[in-house]
Amino acid sequence: MGTNHPAELTDSESTTQSLDELITLLDSGVEQLRCCRAVSHLTTSSGQPVEVAGVTIHPETGPGSLQDQARTLIPRALDEEVPHAFGPPLSLLVTTAEVAVGEVHRTREARTARIDRFMLLSRLLFAGTHQSCWQIDGPATVISRDTPRHRAFGEPFTFPLVERIVRLSSEHESAFTALGDYLDAADVNRAKMLITTFDIAVYRFTKAYEAHDPYESIVDLATALEATLISDDQNTEAVTARLRLRAATLLATATDPGATISTDINLLYSLRSTLVHGGSLKEAELVKKLAKISAVPEKTPTGIALALAVDRLRDLVRRAFLARLCLASGPDALWPYGKESSVDVAMVDDQQRAQWRAHWQNTLAELGVPDAAQPAPPAADFLTGPRSGNSEA
Repeated sequence: MGTNHPAELTDSESTTQSLDELITLLDSGVEQLRCCRAVSHLTTSSGQPVEVAGVTIHPETGPGSLQDQARTLIPRALDEEVPHAFGPPLSLLVTTAEVAVGEVHRTREARTARIDRFMLLSRLLFAGTHQSCWQIDGPATVISRDTPRHRAFGEPFTFPLVERIVRLSSEHESAFTALGDYLDAADVNRAKMLITTFDIAVYRFTKAYEAHDPYESIVDLATALEATLISDDQNTEAVTARLRLRAATLLATATDPGATISTDINLLYSLRSTLVHGGSLKEAELVKKLAKISAVPEKTPTGIALALAVDRLRDLVRRAFLARLCLASGPDALWPYGKESSVDVAMVDDQQRAQWRAHWQNTLAELGVPDAAQPAPPAADFLTGPRSGNSEA
């Protein structure tokens, strides 16, 4: 249950509440802890709080409402400063856990990880542009050995230039569960490994959302795409060409043909190579490259065009990761993690590539999330474009 913020109580009420909490804590030996994270571009279909995948979503109801909600849920929160967030609609993601008093500090990472998992699943399912803004983790009572901890994500007063809003309801629970189970079942060999390509792909895909710099995001996403589709292949020759072939073969749809995917990856990967190798890039050259990317309309301002290019690459990585996950699952997996021997052969064989593409798309359809295999709807310019979002289930 929530607790009134101490500033709203009289001295007598505050003292009584603190004593009650102390007695309860001593009697039970159990403490309730919460993690609250403010995120942009995410809300609920109804505008009311909804629980999905163990996370309660509290939509913003007015200026300062997320801070007020955090104060209610974690009474000693925000005593120092009020964090800033922009990117409407905003929501507060909340997880709650009851733990033994002596285990408080050991469970902090797990509470944060539940929200991280929610963010990853929602991005994979709905291609949203939602980003983490700030987070407060701490006890649900005034009396506690623990103290609230604040975390700000990214640079202050920064926000994405394009948006794709996600609206969730309780009916999305099954989609989160199904995809989450697939993630958990991924057969990734981590024995004696410092890191795997699977983990690199997840890390870089997630990091690209928090970079708040389009050039860093391009580098992160290009690395994630390579980790996903090239993975442990030791053949480093013509990486870009093989990456284009594999992406175009697996991700092509009626609205996003393979030739378009191949061209976009070539343009974005050349930009990535310039950035990684410390090359110079004239503004005119950047504008020329961006104008050729399929997701960038004509006469788009450079800043918006760059954001749309990042969003395009992010969606290609999203779909590639889902394809790879589905192709690597099951006892008769077509492309198990760590096995690369027959991949390029399958990519150039008409029957096999059609089988591979149909397999991962049908797998998502069987999980109840067929739209996750499709290209994301066009992102909107947050200044002039229409408000976008996933279809409500």
